[in-house]
Order: sequence, then structure tokens, then C-alpha cells
Amino acid sequence: MGPLSTGRDAPGAHRGPAVRQPAFESLWEQRIPPQPTPVTRTFLHPDLGTITLECDILTVRDSDLRLLVYTAAPGSEAASRLDLLATIGLQQLT
Repeated sequence: MGPLSTGRDAPGAHRGPAVRQPAFESLWEQRIPPQPTPVTRTFLHPDLGTITLECDILTVRDSDLRLLVYTAAPGSEAASRLDLLATIGLQQLT
């Protein structure tokens, strides 16, 4: 029996120079980071009900730290509920 193939010597494997694509090279040189997929999170407040917010996840280069930033669109129902929450603080709504 011969040695096991690692896939590098597989028949039909491409060994020639990479095909040059001007559009790809232009984008690669711009070094634009990938755009994150929008994420929403829904919270259930005991007095205000559900509040759905956009969640941005910010990362720190060369670190495992993450910062979650929750925002509501201006004028949205979620923004109104956040404003009310900021006003009432820890007070009970009874």
C-alpha cells in the first residue's frame, strides 16, 4: 500500500498561478472589513413588555473582548419604551 493522499496531489488539483480578477484585486486592496449581519434582541420588561433593539457587536483587535451596543431607531416604539424606562428608573409601575 502507498502513502495516504492529503488532497494536495488529488487529480485535477489546480497547481498553476491564480487567475487574476481586476474587480477582486481592487476590492482586496481597499481592505474594507466585512459588514456584520444585523442582529436584533428582544427583552421582556416586567412593566413595559417587550422591547426589541438592534445589537451591534464591537470587537477589540487581538483580544477576545466584545462590546454589545443596543440601540433603538429614533421615534420607534422601542425608543419610546427606553425613554420611559430612563425616566422611571427603578420605580414600580403599579
